Amino acid sequence: MRDYIARGHINPSKTAMLYSRFGATSAGIYIGNSLQSKDISYVALGSLIDGSHDFNRRRDSLAIQLCGPHYDSQHVFGFLALRNGTFRAIQSAFESWSNAECLDFEQTMNFTASAHFTSPMLSSIKPGNTTTSSMKASGSPLPAKSSTQQERNLLFSRAECKT
Repeated sequence: MRDYIARGHINPSKTAMLYSRFGATSAGIYIGNSLQSKDISYVALGSLIDGSHDFNRRRDSLAIQLCGPHYDSQHVFGFLALRNGTFRAIQSAFESWSNAECLDFEQTMNFTASAHFTSPMLSSIKPGNTTTSSMKASGSPLPAKSSTQQERNLLFSRAECKT
């Protein structure tokens, strides 16, 4: 998946949802269309790979996400890998991320990295502004807490994942 993204096989103007299976492990990645997918493949997935060498022996799942209050689905990133080989939980994660909702995990570890946006987050656009510019967010701790109901109501549902 990392190489596929790094080589530019994802349309940068569309949200990407990719599935993969290797043996008994299934994985999925969600990249909002306002994130630079090549940066995600190098920084986030690279950090995840570096810290996951014992995945097959000691963990049933492994995930990373960029989301939180004031994020919209275009600026959310998430990756989930499971040893059970099914895609049901991955589809559920995609649905959450497409609604700009963070996943809750039993154990977490935060790290800081840069996330380069190709368009401003909806929460940064003030009423009455006549111009917008792209922004660069850096130092976003991962994972962040879930957004409030009021903030979620700013977005409309896109679609549900179905098999």
